[in-house]
Amino acid sequence: MTLFKYIIHESPIDEITIIWRKKPQFQIEEIILSKPDKSSSEIAKEKYEQEEPLAINKKSKQLNNVLNELRNYFNEKDPKFSLEYLNLDKCTPFQRKVLEAEFKTKRGTINTYKDLAKAAG
Repeated sequence: MTLFKYIIHESPIDEITIIWRKKPQFQIEEIILSKPDKSSSEIAKEKYEQEEPLAINKKSKQLNNVLNELRNYFNEKDPKFSLEYLNLDKCTPFQRKVLEAEFKTKRGTINTYKDLAKAAG
């Protein structure tokens, strides 16, 4: 499986690195956010590039859709996301249910862990 990375160097929340693959279908493996002491690209390098570097900034139609969703979110324009491209195989069944419950929450609503756990069953 060939992985690629796309780095958003400037965003309201600092650098963001998206790790993705295009075969057998487009899928986002991970979205990495920077930490106060480490950029997202440094975190990605430590986690994914032990043996060889990932190809940088390869784009696809699906990645462009994700980037547009992020751009809209940051600009507060129709911030709707799709879970379609996310690789949820790394999540436990409970984590998936929590993510799906949070995903259904209306914008501006604050959920507690208790609310999410209850919604997830």
